[in-house]
Amino acid sequence: MRTPFDTLTIFAENVRRLRLGQGLTQQAAAEKGQFSYNHYQALETAKLDGFTFSTIERLSRLFNVEVWKMFHPTAIARPGIKKIARKKGGRP
Repeated sequence: MRTPFDTLTIFAENVRRLRLGQGLTQQAAAEKGQFSYNHYQALETAKLDGFTFSTIERLSRLFNVEVWKMFHPTAIARPGIKKIARKKGGRP
């Protein structure tokens, strides 16, 4: 059973944060990083245990971040939540 402090879980969450911080969908990040969509999704959801250092380096270049930060629990900030404009006449 994985905990929030497992290395793979931290890595996956940081990859997700980096992608969201750049405003990319999983599909766009996969294409930009030259990963298959399924492979990228497995990386981001911590469902791929056998990834290589080459994969980590590619992600590091994709998001322009140092490799060590991808494994640190607080090195990557959570992306801010964007406010959605309310419709006129809608509830406050």
